[in-house]
Amino acid sequence: MKTILPFLLCLFSLPLLAQFNSYNLPKATGKITIDGKLDEPDWKQKPLITEFRPFNVINSEIPQTNVWMLQEEEALVIAVECMEEFPNALVTKARHDGSVWNDDHIEFFFDTAGERKSCVQILVNAKGVVADGIISTPGKAPDWKWECGAEVQTAVQADRWILEMRIPFASFPSSPLAPDWPFHVARSRYTMNAMHMTALKGPIKGFHEMQFFDTLCGIKCEPTGIVVLDQSFGPLFEGQNQASLTLKNENDTERQLNVTVEVPSKDGSPATWQQAFTIKGGTTMTATLNWQCSLANEGQPISMRLEMNGKRLQSFSNILRGILPTIGNLRHNALSFGNSTPAIAEFPINLRIDNRELTMLWELWTDDGKALVTSGRTAVASNQMKLRIFQSFLKPDIYRLRRFLLEDGKTIVAREDRIALTTSPWD
Repeated sequence: MKTILPFLLCLFSLPLLAQFNSYNLPKATGKITIDGKLDEPDWKQKPLITEFRPFNVINSEIPQTNVWMLQEEEALVIAVECMEEFPNALVTKARHDGSVWNDDHIEFFFDTAGERKSCVQILVNAKGVVADGIISTPGKAPDWKWECGAEVQTAVQADRWILEMRIPFASFPSSPLAPDWPFHVARSRYTMNAMHMTALKGPIKGFHEMQFFDTLCGIKCEPTGIVVLDQSFGPLFEGQNQASLTLKNENDTERQLNVTVEVPSKDGSPATWQQAFTIKGGTTMTATLNWQCSLANEGQPISMRLEMNGKRLQSFSNILRGILPTIGNLRHNALSFGNSTPAIAEFPINLRIDNRELTMLWELWTDDGKALVTSGRTAVASNQMKLRIFQSFLKPDIYRLRRFLLEDGKTIVAREDRIALTTSPWD
């Protein structure tokens, strides 16, 4: 019996393995306009996926869902037709990168490296709102800072809602892209009772189980020999930042590349920084690019493009969150002083100070801002600052501490905080 049991377990597992599906990704035969109409000839062909099964309910009738996928030279194009008996009851409350999973939505998982170790997750609700993130480790929550850069349009009709979407190949995080991608398409419906549907045939306990994903075959992206090993926008500081891109050139000859960083400016138009560089054949290098942001950019998108001969090789997008002010918050806003001991204001300087001549000018003003009490200046030698405020005629009171960070004699950033000065009980 001990020898028969393992054999039986293997035998019963075989049908489960056979349920995994492979789909060949066809090429687009004509121009696709992302308008939510599905009137192009390519969308008149047989859908790639038509069979979904209920995930959270048993023996329940589910609405029909049809999925088309096409590959263009530089993008993956997707169309979805979600049949719906109650289109007026569609739930579409979420905002970008919000809880789209609680809306009527379709979602996609693509493992573009083909390793079943990580994937991107893209959710789109019936209103066209997108949540997109990277699942870098199985079982972990997505990092919603990643942006897929998709062009999206939805339309609600009398008996269905439609999604049409184009995702640039360059926006996917893998470099290079694998020719075959483990993937999963799922749909959730909230017009009546919550219903979740999956296109997978194998047994799953959750939508993120990459080991059970189907396979999307035949992605044909022309190899360039340029591999992205690492990418970073750098620490997010108010003012100057430094983005970096580590690349490997697998070609025998050198390549001319261009990297661009783009963030919205105050008037809404993009602020752009560019850097051209050469990478020799068979070498690895890290290219850097300085760029600027302000505290007003918090929550706004940032993108980086890598191009060769005018063609985009890869792009990276993120949301600017947690921008650190160049002159950081005071460690304490209540400071004590004595006859022989100064009040000490401590705070960080959030910027790269290497090989820079920086000076901190400070001024102590009355709380009404009408009179200057005392001032001073000190060289910036590290990222942790201590200002010693010593004045024999200081009185306990509320003051305004103004700090000016100077480089080459010019103010690059300033900050004002209210502080309370009190006498020290030990002096």
